[in-house]
Amino acid sequence: MKKTLIALAAGAAAIASATAANASTFVINSLSTQYSSPSGEVSIGSGWSSTSYDGSFSPQNISGTWDGKAVNFLAYCLEVTQNSSTGTFNVVSLSNYLGGALYNDVASLVSNYAGGDKTQSAALQLALWETRYETSNSKNVGAGYFELEWASQGESTLINTANSYLANKGTINSNLDFWVATNSSKQDLLFYTVKPAVPEPATWAMMIIGFAAIGRTLRARRPNMAISFS
Repeated sequence: MKKTLIALAAGAAAIASATAANASTFVINSLSTQYSSPSGEVSIGSGWSSTSYDGSFSPQNISGTWDGKAVNFLAYCLEVTQNSSTGTFNVVSLSNYLGGALYNDVASLVSNYAGGDKTQSAALQLALWETRYETSNSKNVGAGYFELEWASQGESTLINTANSYLANKGTINSNLDFWVATNSSKQDLLFYTVKPAVPEPATWAMMIIGFAAIGRTLRARRPNMAISFS
């Protein structure tokens, strides 16, 4: 597509923690499509004023560095109005980038439907575009302000699957954080990281007891030293 990526990835939790408080840089060095099909054309707008965009509906694999750490992401397109390209991006949270209902809908779709086969992935791609661009409350990939014009294969299946995702977005996975790599002249990229595990209260208690036991053992083994002053 003209802009071909929403980046999706697990990992890099340590970088994510630093990103919350500091400026962060993501450098994409390479990208490639995950599937050779389907492809097709979508339009944005009403009537004669609409603009068409054609290309692959496949997710893409992206590799690069995030604050100097090597990473690999599975990517879906969030918008179709700019070209996908390698380059340097600034990272912000998805909630700051989209906000409100758009954030909830995009994060929910990605949480529940990312990582499927080529048909499911293409349907998710269409559902994300529909969420981003459709101006009416009625979400239908096959009609409206955003519309699938044609697909190289399984057009009706793609429309029906994408619409089923839109009707059943599910909830946001609370174990994930969502980020967007932004560049004013390139595709802005959405990716996610898995939050680091937080020990349960019972686990903390066992750890404290363990540390206390180690401390007592070390004290018991410490030899007594007699010191005299003359």
